[in-house]
Amino acid sequence: ALGISNDRIRSLMEFITKDFPRNEVVIWNTTYGAIKQGFKHKNLTHFGILDNVKERRDEKVKWVPHSSCLLDLFNKYEHDQKESHGILIDQTQTYDKRINDFDDIEKLMLSGELKNIIQFIKNVKVVITNSYFGIYWSLLLNRQVIYCGDDVKLSRRFKDQITEFTGNLEDDTKHLPSSNRYLEKCRSVCTEFIELIL
Repeated sequence: ALGISNDRIRSLMEFITKDFPRNEVVIWNTTYGAIKQGFKHKNLTHFGILDNVKERRDEKVKWVPHSSCLLDLFNKYEHDQKESHGILIDQTQTYDKRINDFDDIEKLMLSGELKNIIQFIKNVKVVITNSYFGIYWSLLLNRQVIYCGDDVKLSRRFKDQITEFTGNLEDDTKHLPSSNRYLEKCRSVCTEFIELIL
C-alpha cells in the first residue's frame, strides 16, 4: 500500500482484517503514525516507511525509500547540465516567496508528467525546491538541492544532503553538500525490502 495517510489507516485496517485474515500484508511508504495503528493487527508483519527510522526500535519497521527510485527514468542521470539553477515548486506547499525574485532562473511547477519533471532536473546543476519529491528526485539524479520550504521534519530528514534557502542564493550555493550516489543506495534498500517481504 503506497502513501497511506493517518486518516485513512483505520479503514484500511478494517479492509485488511476482513478480506485478508490469513495473509501477511506489507505497508510500504507510509507514516509512522499509521504504522502504530497497524501494530494492533497481527497479520501485518513488515512496514516500510519514508521517515528515517534510526531512532525507531521496532524490529518490524525499516526505512525504505519511495519506490519511484526503481523506475527506469532514473537510470541515466549524467546528462549535460544546461543551466546552473532551476526552481521546482509544489504549489500545494508553502515556500519562501523570495525565490520569485529570481526571474532569470527557469521555474517548473511540480505537476504534470513525471518524465518532464525528471528532464527539468537533469538540465540543471542545482535544484531549488519546497517539495519532498523535488528533493528526493533531485538527489536520485545526483543533483545538489537548496530547500526553500518550511517543513522542519522534511528539512531534518535530508539535513546532511541539502542546504536551506537563506535569501542569498550565491552564498547558499557555495555551501551545498557534495552530490552522492543516492540512487544506488535507495535502490539497494528497496531491493532488500522486496526480498524480505516476498
